[in-house]
Amino acid sequence: MAKGGTVTLLANGRKIGEGRVEKTTPVKYSLYEGQDIGEDSGSPVDFSYTPPFKFTGKLGRVTVELK
Repeated sequence: MAKGGTVTLLANGRKIGEGRVEKTTPVKYSLYEGQDIGEDSGSPVDFSYTPPFKFTGKLGRVTVELK
Protein backbone atom coordinates (compact mmCIF):
# COMPACT_ATOMS: atom_id res chain seq x y z
CA MET A 1 0.00 0.00 0.00
CA ALA A 2 1.11 3.52 -0.75
CA LYS A 3 0.92 6.47 1.59
CA GLY A 4 -2.52 8.09 1.52
CA GLY A 5 -3.68 11.64 1.35
CA THR A 6 -6.72 13.88 1.47
CA VAL A 7 -9.74 13.11 -0.71
CA THR A 8 -12.30 15.75 -1.63
CA LEU A 9 -15.83 14.77 -2.68
CA LEU A 10 -17.52 17.04 -5.22
CA ALA A 11 -21.13 17.09 -6.45
CA ASN A 12 -22.14 19.43 -9.25
CA GLY A 13 -18.81 21.22 -8.88
CA ARG A 14 -19.35 21.94 -5.17
CA LYS A 15 -17.31 20.51 -2.33
CA ILE A 16 -19.61 18.36 -0.19
CA GLY A 17 -17.08 16.39 1.80
CA GLU A 18 -13.44 15.81 2.59
CA GLY A 19 -11.52 13.14 4.41
CA ARG A 20 -8.19 11.43 4.78
CA VAL A 21 -7.33 8.08 3.20
CA GLU A 22 -4.41 6.55 5.04
CA LYS A 23 -3.48 3.97 2.40
CA THR A 24 -4.04 3.73 -1.34
CA THR A 25 -3.33 1.27 -4.14
CA PRO A 26 0.10 2.15 -5.55
CA VAL A 27 0.53 2.78 -9.29
CA LYS A 28 -2.88 1.35 -10.21
CA TYR A 29 -4.23 4.51 -11.81
CA SER A 30 -2.60 7.10 -14.01
CA LEU A 31 -3.22 10.81 -13.60
CA TYR A 32 -5.78 10.56 -16.40
CA GLU A 33 -7.62 7.51 -15.08
CA GLY A 34 -9.42 7.56 -11.80
CA GLN A 35 -12.38 6.21 -9.93
CA ASP A 36 -15.19 8.26 -11.40
CA ILE A 37 -18.73 8.03 -10.09
CA GLY A 38 -21.50 9.04 -12.47
CA GLU A 39 -19.22 9.63 -15.46
CA ASP A 40 -16.58 7.60 -17.25
CA SER A 41 -14.14 10.32 -18.22
CA GLY A 42 -11.13 8.09 -18.89
CA SER A 43 -10.79 4.93 -20.92
CA PRO A 44 -14.12 3.14 -21.39
CA VAL A 45 -14.84 0.01 -19.40
CA ASP A 46 -16.40 -1.39 -22.58
CA PHE A 47 -15.79 -0.18 -26.13
CA SER A 48 -19.53 -0.23 -26.97
CA TYR A 49 -19.74 3.43 -25.87
CA THR A 50 -17.58 6.55 -26.13
CA PRO A 51 -16.48 8.56 -23.06
CA PRO A 52 -17.42 10.80 -21.45
CA PHE A 53 -20.38 8.58 -20.66
CA LYS A 54 -22.49 10.42 -18.09
CA PHE A 55 -24.97 8.65 -15.85
CA THR A 56 -28.26 10.54 -16.04
CA GLY A 57 -30.05 8.74 -13.21
CA LYS A 58 -29.89 9.35 -9.49
CA LEU A 59 -27.42 7.66 -7.15
CA GLY A 60 -28.97 6.87 -3.80
CA ARG A 61 -25.71 5.87 -2.18
CA VAL A 62 -22.06 5.26 -2.97
CA THR A 63 -20.05 3.11 -0.56
CA VAL A 64 -16.27 2.84 -0.67
CA GLU A 65 -14.70 0.19 1.53
CA LEU A 66 -10.96 0.16 2.18
CA LYS A 67 -9.73 -3.20 3.36
